[in-house]
Amino acid sequence: MERRDIRASYEDDLNRLKEAQRNSAIAGLENTRNQALSNLEAEKRQNAATYNSQRSSANAQNRLSARNFQEYLASTGRANSGLGAQARMQSANNLNTSINALNTGEAAALAD
Repeated sequence: MERRDIRASYEDDLNRLKEAQRNSAIAGLENTRNQALSNLEAEKRQNAATYNSQRSSANAQNRLSARNFQEYLASTGRANSGLGAQARMQSANNLNTSINALNTGEAAALAD
């Protein structure tokens, strides 16, 4: 009977050791997962800030270009010509193209 008790004791010890190893591995995986999620969230915030800044810059550059062109038209006496309307349409088109490219870049960065 003693041998049986010793054997059961060894099996219990082995089972406890396996369970401890399993729990340690699970904890390690959870820590790795949590760290990866934290890193992804930080990268997401950084990407959003970067792309918002770039969109703002594109908008400001577009406004500056439109203003400069309007001043050019005014200085050459063509402010009331059809060139102003055409330039506004082209300017809006350029801005939309820039914003769309930035949005596509941001979506690709998020997907990555």
